[in-house]
Amino acid sequence: MLRDRLVGSFALVTLETRGADGTSSHGFGERPRGRFIFDRGGTFAVQLMNPDTHPGPGSFMAMFGSYAVDEERQTFTLTPAGALDPTVIGTQVVRHVERCDDEVAVFRTPTQTIDGAETTTFITWRREPSGTPA
Repeated sequence: MLRDRLVGSFALVTLETRGADGTSSHGFGERPRGRFIFDRGGTFAVQLMNPDTHPGPGSFMAMFGSYAVDEERQTFTLTPAGALDPTVIGTQVVRHVERCDDEVAVFRTPTQTIDGAETTTFITWRREPSGTPA
């Protein structure tokens, strides 16, 4: 079950936004850092950062709260209770699970239209062994 496969700690590998026109960008840089933690009780914490920029808008993201899994659709929905960006608190953030196994998880955002262009973001995580320090 997807819910069981999500439980654990993941280290960020890549975050790539792909445009329908074939373009791509890396919103947190070429060497992003981050951690995503899911517990069995349905809570999460996630942090993302671009280590190559000075702290500021777009260089760091953090939130925590609860999550729910839709096994049929292979998605999870985050409901942030706290976040660096207060506008996301209480909203629902949906991620499609492209892959989630003992080694790697790949999450995809819903397709968005920004300035008339369709984009989708793919976030790749490496599963951390139990007990690995953050």
